[in-house]
Amino acid sequence: MTAQIWVLGGTGRSGRTIAAQLARLGLTAVLVGRDANRLHAAAQQTGSETLLAPSLAAAAAEIRQQCPAVVINTVGPFTTTAPEVIDACRAVGSHYIDLANDVEALSAAYEMHHAATQAGHTLVTGAGFGVTATESVVMKLCEGASARSLLGAHRRDLAGWRDPRGLAAPGRRPGVHRSSGRRDRPATAGR
Repeated sequence: MTAQIWVLGGTGRSGRTIAAQLARLGLTAVLVGRDANRLHAAAQQTGSETLLAPSLAAAAAEIRQQCPAVVINTVGPFTTTAPEVIDACRAVGSHYIDLANDVEALSAAYEMHHAATQAGHTLVTGAGFGVTATESVVMKLCEGASARSLLGAHRRDLAGWRDPRGLAAPGRRPGVHRSSGRRDRPATAGR
């Protein structure tokens, strides 16, 4: 296994940003992509090496052949790309990171997690901005709040929730308040 860090989709905005951050940390990325001219330009900006792979299958074959230490996948859609790249990484023991942020892709990667850990390598999915940004906002909003107050706020939100289709919040019968038995009033604008 080589000590290389590969960035699939290295010519895209995320790939270039990751390569630049690795360079700031004193690490050299190997940018993997389909277009030799774009790879060369991105490598000059980030001080990276390059690997031309005209397809995802070609990139997976190169992973199996060259055995990089880490593969960072920035190529979507992750429901399509992640399984193939994860399989290649698992075959040679490379660690895997991707930027997935949709439930289907995250679930598919989680299903492969056990096999990855059994093989002794790491599989990290959802490391992208979409997941990270949402988590950061939630953490900031919850800063200084106790677990009890957060749980209470959650209960209050559910108690007042009205689905425009007439469905009930979890644990409620449609249209009836739990505490008083009163019928719900129709939701009004501005509420």
